Amino acid sequence: MYINLAQFLIPKITSICSILINPFTVYIVWTDKKLQLGNYRYLVLYFAIFNMATSLMDMLVPMCVLIYHHAFSVFISDGLFSQHSEFNQILIAFRCSFISGARLYIRESMFEHHGQDILNMSIIVVQYFEGTDDAMFKSRFGILFLSILSFVSLALIFCFGYKICNKLSKQSADMSQKTKKLQTQLVKALIVQAAIPTCVSFAPCIISWYQPIFVLDFGC
Repeated sequence: MYINLAQFLIPKITSICSILINPFTVYIVWTDKKLQLGNYRYLVLYFAIFNMATSLMDMLVPMCVLIYHHAFSVFISDGLFSQHSEFNQILIAFRCSFISGARLYIRESMFEHHGQDILNMSIIVVQYFEGTDDAMFKSRFGILFLSILSFVSLALIFCFGYKICNKLSKQSADMSQKTKKLQTQLVKALIVQAAIPTCVSFAPCIISWYQPIFVLDFGC
C-alpha cells in the first residue's frame, strides 16, 4: 500500500520524541526538590507512561481508517503486523478494544482505492447496515459500548476538573503565593493534557464511528 513520506515519517518522529522526552520529564519531577509536587508526581508519572505506551503503539501498529457506505473500518497500514494473522488481529483489537465486522462488504472498494486484498490484511470492520444480523449486532453493540465508555471518561474529566478547581478556590485563603502559583500552573497543565487527547483522539473517533450511519463523505 502506498503511503506518502509525510504520513510515514511524522508519526514515527513524534513517537520517538515522546519516548525520549517523557522519561526526562519523570526524572525532573521526581528528583527536583524545589518543585514540591507531592502526590502530583504520581499523576505526572501516569501521563508519561500512558504517552510513551501510546507512542510505542503508534509506531508498531500504524492505523488507517476507511469509510465505505454503512461500514467503518480500521486497518494496519504498514509495518511488521500489516499482514493478516490471528496474532495481528488480536493486536489491532487491543488498540480498538473490540472485534466485529464483515470483510467482503468493503473488499471491492479497498482493492479499487488502495490496491490491497482485504482478506490478507489485519483489519477490523464495523458494519451497521447491509450485512448479516450477527455482524450488524456486534458492530452496533461494540460502537455503543465504546461510545458509553468514551462519554463516561469525558464526564469524569469534567467532574474531577470541577472538583479540583472548586477545592482550590475554597482553600486559596490558606495558601501562600508560591503554593497558589504552583497549583494554578498544575491545573493549567492538566487542562491542556486533557484537552489534547479530547480534540485529537476522542472527537475524530466519534466522527469516524458515526459517519457511516449517515453516509457522510469526509474523504476517509
